[in-house]
Amino acid sequence: MLEVPVVYCADEAKERQGSDGYPEGYLVYFLIAEFDSGKRLAHNHVFDDSKEGAEFAEKVTTSLANGKLLDEECWFEMPSRYGSDYYQNNGGEQDLMDFEAEKKFQTGH
Repeated sequence: MLEVPVVYCADEAKERQGSDGYPEGYLVYFLIAEFDSGKRLAHNHVFDDSKEGAEFAEKVTTSLANGKLLDEECWFEMPSRYGSDYYQNNGGEQDLMDFEAEKKFQTGH
């Protein structure tokens, strides 16, 4: 049987230069598809508004309930849920370290 993920909108804190020249924080929103096994995928589109992200998550959930599959070109694998079967069986600890290192490289934090 095909495993159907739970799709939800998550947020991530970002930083940019404010009009006064000092860093200011803001949030961006993205979708995560999480499978029972612990495997997680993130959608490649980032939303500026949580409502827009939540509405898109509902559309994806409805499509999945109607038998459609996730488009592999729009989703990328992210670190699996900590401690899950997928994490334990697929090198999750190394994936998490690689993900954090890449994030630190990209953001400088």
